[in-house]
Amino acid sequence: MELINCNTCEIIYVQVQKDDSLDIIARKFDVDIRNIVRNNPSIDLYEGEIVKINRKSQVYHIVKPMENLLVIANKYNTSVEDIMVKNNLTTKRLFVGQNLIIS
Repeated sequence: MELINCNTCEIIYVQVQKDDSLDIIARKFDVDIRNIVRNNPSIDLYEGEIVKINRKSQVYHIVKPMENLLVIANKYNTSVEDIMVKNNLTTKRLFVGQNLIIS
C-alpha cells in the first residue's frame, strides 16, 4: 500500500497494492476493518484503488446506570476484550460516568 495524502493525518488516502487485504490495511494503519468499509462503502480492493481511512474515528461512551461491558460491547458491535484493551482495564467493573474509548 502507498500513502497518498496525509494533510492532517486524521483522514488519509491509501492506494491499494497487489497483495493488500482489508486486514493488512487495517493493521498497518491501526484501524478497525469496519472503519475502512464505513468510509468506502463500494470498496472492491483492486490494485490501484484509493481507500479513505479515518484514523481518528474513535468513539467514546459514557457509562450509564445499569450498563456493563457486555451491554456496551453489543451496542457498538465490538467485544468486551477489545474495550478492556483499548481502555487498559484490568477489571470488568465500571462506574457510572466513566468515559470509555470504543474502536
